[in-house]
Amino acid sequence: GSAAIGESEIAAGIEIFDPDLELDATRAPMPDLRGSFRGVTEVATFWSEWLEAWDSVEFEDELTEAGEHVLAAITPMEMRGKGSGAAVEFPRHWHVFTLRKGKVTRDAIFFDESEALEAAGLSE
Repeated sequence: GSAAIGESEIAAGIEIFDPDLELDATRAPMPDLRGSFRGVTEVATFWSEWLEAWDSVEFEDELTEAGEHVLAAITPMEMRGKGSGAAVEFPRHWHVFTLRKGKVTRDAIFFDESEALEAAGLSE
């Protein structure tokens, strides 16, 4: 489906995340946000800082379940920079969520589809 995200959606989503959640954003194209983050607070801070750069974010996502992993293919539809209001071309990317006991314990972001498929255990 398509979605627009805001802080209320992030807060509502936190309950599906393990408190010790790990976010692997080491491949992020924004150098100031690149890195690994652990725990719901650090991860929520990462996303709120990321959202602060944009006036609007709209995307389509496609989810594929793969055992303990869920692969989310994210296709940005419209992203407008805060201040400039300019439309920004943001690349298609993938999240590989790892689940244990119904909670997300890890979220790794990929900008290469084959790497994402391999991490989710879906490569040929």
